[in-house]
Amino acid sequence: MAQTLQMAIPNFGNNVLECLNEQRLQGLYCDVSVVVKGHAFKAHRAVLAASSSYFRDLFSTGGGSGSKTPTVVELPPAVQPQSFQQILAFCYTGRLSMTVGDQFLLMYTAGFLQIQQIMEKGTEFFLKVIIHGFYIAFLTTQACFK
Repeated sequence: MAQTLQMAIPNFGNNVLECLNEQRLQGLYCDVSVVVKGHAFKAHRAVLAASSSYFRDLFSTGGGSGSKTPTVVELPPAVQPQSFQQILAFCYTGRLSMTVGDQFLLMYTAGFLQIQQIMEKGTEFFLKVIIHGFYIAFLTTQACFK
Protein backbone atom coordinates (compact mmCIF):
# COMPACT_ATOMS: atom_id res chain seq x y z
CA MET A 1 0.00 0.00 0.00
CA ALA A 2 1.37 3.44 -0.92
CA GLN A 3 2.10 5.80 1.90
CA THR A 4 0.24 9.11 1.81
CA LEU A 5 2.11 12.22 2.78
CA GLN A 6 0.25 15.28 3.97
CA MET A 7 1.41 18.83 3.90
CA ALA A 8 -0.01 21.79 5.79
CA ILE A 9 1.15 25.33 5.17
CA PRO A 10 0.15 27.59 8.08
CA ASN A 11 -1.58 30.81 7.02
CA PHE A 12 -1.68 29.80 3.34
CA GLY A 13 -5.35 30.82 3.05
CA ASN A 14 -4.66 34.17 4.71
CA ASN A 15 -1.75 34.75 2.33
CA VAL A 16 -3.96 34.02 -0.68
CA LEU A 17 -6.59 36.50 0.54
CA GLU A 18 -3.89 39.09 1.21
CA CYS A 19 -2.65 38.65 -2.37
CA LEU A 20 -6.20 38.92 -3.73
CA ASN A 21 -6.68 42.12 -1.73
CA GLU A 22 -3.50 43.59 -3.23
CA GLN A 23 -4.77 42.63 -6.68
CA ARG A 24 -8.13 44.25 -5.92
CA LEU A 25 -6.46 47.48 -4.82
CA GLN A 26 -4.51 47.50 -8.10
CA GLY A 27 -7.61 46.59 -10.13
CA LEU A 28 -6.07 43.31 -11.29
CA TYR A 29 -8.13 40.22 -12.18
CA CYS A 30 -11.32 41.74 -10.75
CA ASP A 31 -14.43 40.33 -12.39
CA VAL A 32 -17.19 42.46 -10.86
CA SER A 33 -17.80 46.13 -10.05
CA VAL A 34 -20.10 47.05 -7.19
CA VAL A 35 -21.60 50.52 -7.66
CA VAL A 36 -22.63 52.44 -4.55
CA LYS A 37 -24.07 55.92 -5.15
CA GLY A 38 -21.99 56.33 -8.31
CA HIS A 39 -18.75 54.98 -6.77
CA ALA A 40 -17.50 51.78 -8.43
CA PHE A 41 -15.64 49.24 -6.30
CA LYS A 42 -13.81 46.48 -8.15
CA ALA A 43 -13.75 43.06 -6.54
CA HIS A 44 -13.43 39.34 -7.10
CA ARG A 45 -16.77 37.60 -7.40
CA ALA A 46 -15.52 34.51 -5.54
CA VAL A 47 -14.41 36.56 -2.51
CA LEU A 48 -17.75 38.41 -2.37
CA ALA A 49 -19.73 35.18 -2.70
CA ALA A 50 -17.66 33.47 0.00
CA SER A 51 -18.16 36.40 2.39
CA SER A 52 -21.76 37.43 1.74
CA SER A 53 -24.97 35.43 1.33
CA TYR A 54 -26.40 38.36 -0.65
CA PHE A 55 -23.65 38.14 -3.27
CA ARG A 56 -23.64 34.33 -3.24
CA ASP A 57 -27.37 34.30 -4.03
CA LEU A 58 -27.04 37.09 -6.59
CA PHE A 59 -24.21 35.40 -8.46
CA SER A 60 -25.75 31.93 -8.32
CA THR A 61 -29.02 33.16 -9.84
CA GLY A 62 -27.38 35.50 -12.34
CA GLY A 63 -28.94 38.54 -10.70
CA GLY A 64 -32.24 37.93 -12.43
CA SER A 65 -30.62 38.21 -15.88
CA GLY A 66 -30.91 34.57 -16.87
CA SER A 67 -27.83 32.40 -16.55
CA LYS A 68 -25.29 35.19 -17.05
CA THR A 69 -23.60 36.41 -13.87
CA PRO A 70 -23.59 40.23 -13.61
CA THR A 71 -20.32 42.09 -13.99
CA VAL A 72 -21.81 45.27 -12.49
CA VAL A 73 -23.94 45.23 -9.34
CA GLU A 74 -25.64 48.39 -8.10
CA LEU A 75 -26.55 48.56 -4.43
CA PRO A 76 -29.57 50.54 -3.17
CA PRO A 77 -29.19 54.23 -2.21
CA ALA A 78 -29.45 53.48 1.52
CA VAL A 79 -25.99 51.83 1.37
CA GLN A 80 -23.22 54.40 1.85
CA PRO A 81 -19.95 54.21 -0.15
CA GLN A 82 -17.70 54.53 2.91
CA SER A 83 -19.56 51.73 4.71
CA PHE A 84 -19.36 49.44 1.70
CA GLN A 85 -15.67 50.23 1.26
CA GLN A 86 -14.97 49.19 4.86
CA ILE A 87 -17.00 46.02 4.51
CA LEU A 88 -15.35 45.17 1.20
CA ALA A 89 -11.94 45.45 2.88
CA PHE A 90 -13.28 43.18 5.66
CA CYS A 91 -14.18 40.53 3.08
CA TYR A 92 -10.52 40.35 2.10
CA THR A 93 -8.87 40.87 5.50
CA GLY A 94 -11.31 39.77 8.21
CA ARG A 95 -10.66 43.08 9.99
CA LEU A 96 -13.06 45.97 10.53
CA SER A 97 -12.65 49.10 12.62
CA MET A 98 -15.74 51.02 13.60
CA THR A 99 -16.58 53.93 15.82
CA VAL A 100 -19.86 54.18 17.66
CA GLY A 101 -20.94 56.72 15.02
CA ASP A 102 -20.10 54.35 12.14
CA GLN A 103 -21.63 51.33 13.76
CA PHE A 104 -25.23 51.71 12.62
CA LEU A 105 -24.34 52.32 8.96
CA LEU A 106 -21.92 49.40 8.99
CA MET A 107 -24.46 47.14 10.70
CA TYR A 108 -27.14 48.16 8.18
CA THR A 109 -24.81 47.45 5.27
CA ALA A 110 -23.67 44.14 6.76
CA GLY A 111 -27.30 43.19 7.32
CA PHE A 112 -28.24 44.05 3.75
CA LEU A 113 -25.27 42.08 2.42
CA GLN A 114 -26.05 39.23 4.84
CA ILE A 115 -22.61 39.06 6.44
CA GLN A 116 -23.44 37.29 9.67
CA GLN A 117 -20.00 37.62 11.28
CA ILE A 118 -20.14 41.44 11.20
CA MET A 119 -23.70 41.40 12.52
CA GLU A 120 -22.73 39.21 15.47
CA LYS A 121 -19.57 41.13 16.41
CA GLY A 122 -21.29 44.47 15.81
CA THR A 123 -24.09 43.49 18.17
CA GLU A 124 -21.53 42.53 20.84
CA PHE A 125 -19.78 45.88 20.34
CA PHE A 126 -23.10 47.74 20.57
CA LEU A 127 -24.07 45.96 23.78
CA LYS A 128 -20.70 46.74 25.38
CA VAL A 129 -21.11 50.43 24.52
CA ILE A 130 -24.68 50.51 25.87
CA ILE A 131 -23.78 48.67 29.08
CA HIS A 132 -20.76 50.93 29.61
CA GLY A 133 -22.99 53.99 29.04
CA PHE A 134 -25.57 52.77 31.55
CA TYR A 135 -22.82 52.04 34.07
CA ILE A 136 -21.36 55.55 33.71
CA ALA A 137 -24.85 57.06 33.99
CA PHE A 138 -25.50 55.00 37.11
CA LEU A 139 -22.22 56.10 38.73
CA THR A 140 -22.96 59.72 37.85
CA THR A 141 -26.42 59.45 39.37
CA GLN A 142 -25.02 57.87 42.53
CA ALA A 143 -22.41 60.62 42.86
CA CYS A 144 -25.16 63.26 42.67
CA PHE A 145 -26.97 61.78 45.68
CA LYS A 146 -23.95 61.81 47.98
